[in-house]
Amino acid sequence: MQQMQGEETRDLKDHDSALFRIWILGPFHVERHLSTDAWEPVDEKEWGSIQAAADYTKSLWRFLLTYHKRTTT
Repeated sequence: MQQMQGEETRDLKDHDSALFRIWILGPFHVERHLSTDAWEPVDEKEWGSIQAAADYTKSLWRFLLTYHKRTTT
C-alpha cells in the first residue's frame, strides 16, 4: 500500500519504529524487527502456544472493532 506525499512515496505497511508485527490472517505468526526491511520469525516458545495466539487474536479484534466504533460514531 503506497501513499503519495507531494513527490515522496511512503510505504504504509511497515514502520521503522515497530518492534514486532503479528500476522493474524492465515496462519498466526509473530515477527521481530531486526533492521530496515529485515524481519525474523519469533519461535512459538517465545510467545506461547497456539491457544495463547487464538486468545490474543480474539482480544485484538475486539479492541480494533471497539476503536472503529468509537471513531466512526
